[in-house]
Amino acid sequence: MHKQGLALIQAQYASQAEAATKIAAGLNDFYRAQYPAIYAAQRGAVDAAAKSLVAIYQRNVFPEMKVTWGTYTSGMGIARQDTIRRRDVPLPRREPYVEGREDDHQRLQRVP
Repeated sequence: MHKQGLALIQAQYASQAEAATKIAAGLNDFYRAQYPAIYAAQRGAVDAAAKSLVAIYQRNVFPEMKVTWGTYTSGMGIARQDTIRRRDVPLPRREPYVEGREDDHQRLQRVP
């Protein structure tokens, strides 16, 4: 699954719409030809995997902008996506204010 999925994501497509169609069809064709028993028994899982591959492609590859899989291998250029993903991470819990505690008083003095 991983090898075939990566091959489908790394292929060149003219647009994201074309990629969505060809990735789903490519994974279904692969399983239908190579593993017909698994395809027949677990077609829903194959379809779900195809949808996941399309979502990964659409988050990371933009053919119109010449951004392909592996263009930014160092992580440069993906700060916006990283920020979006981090919104799901809860903020650290802060201790409640307790009146009279010295560290709270000192912390409040530092705030402009």
